[in-house]
Amino acid sequence: MSTCSRILHRAGRDVLEETGEAGVRVTTEESIQVSTPWAPFALYGAAWLVFAVTTVVLLGDTPPGSTVVAQAEYPGVLIAALVLAITGPFLGFVVWGTVWYQSSKRRGSSLFSSAMLRAAVVMALGVAVWWAALTYVDAVRLGRM
Repeated sequence: MSTCSRILHRAGRDVLEETGEAGVRVTTEESIQVSTPWAPFALYGAAWLVFAVTTVVLLGDTPPGSTVVAQAEYPGVLIAALVLAITGPFLGFVVWGTVWYQSSKRRGSSLFSSAMLRAAVVMALGVAVWWAALTYVDAVRLGRM
């Protein structure tokens, strides 16, 4: 494999060498697109939704005279939120590594950015849904709902 072929291969393109008319070698390249799957990130988003519902169930019956922070379940909810928030970038890294390894011949240069962007978007949406659930719990506690 020539140096040019190796550079193009690393850039996510397959290099095809053919022998044309009169014995001249013709090198062409084909760009191969590889992207990260949405399924792991959809499951991650579903985990955030389940967590938000669980938060409402666990913290929704706060007595009017107390705060959500004073409930015994609150530290567990915060730890679960922290675990879910850490899981997002880790999931992006694992998905990127898996796709990169499985498509080593045709890996794209933007796989890492794609995986991390998807993880970040789903994590941001999950955190927003969880904060909405906490706001709902607080509104119920204050009698506004």
